[in-house]
Amino acid sequence: MKLTWATALSLVSALLASSVQAGNFDGTICWTGTIETMATSQKDRIWAWKGNWTWVATDGNPETVQSGVCVGTGAMMDGEPIVPAHYCIHRTKSGAQFLSIATPEADGSNTQKIFGGTKEFAGVTGNWTGSPVIVLPAPDGEIAGCRKTSGEYKLAN
Repeated sequence: MKLTWATALSLVSALLASSVQAGNFDGTICWTGTIETMATSQKDRIWAWKGNWTWVATDGNPETVQSGVCVGTGAMMDGEPIVPAHYCIHRTKSGAQFLSIATPEADGSNTQKIFGGTKEFAGVTGNWTGSPVIVLPAPDGEIAGCRKTSGEYKLAN
């Protein structure tokens, strides 16, 4: 097979089109929301929560801000916490969206995996960790907090 300039250019274009772009999620996320608790004792309880959040990159770039909603549940059984994953939708300033699943860690931090992106986040994969939560004051039945985030994502084009 003879390699022509057109064939070579086509191969290079295909390689460039399948390149992977990368970025990071270093910043701070803060949220407020509601929590509903049902209990039969101090040691036995269940809860469900929903929170609205905003995220700002460490460099303060207004073009990379995000906001969204997370939902989750949990329980305390005989005084032992059971905290399953929670789920979020992320919205960017440009209108792109993606989803995440957060897994809590024993120290109050979490690890999130991202997927399901649209627009410039189509094909997104990645993860990040959130530091332990800084709990903020909130009225009964509400939640508020912040945490630092650090992680990376990839976009397969």
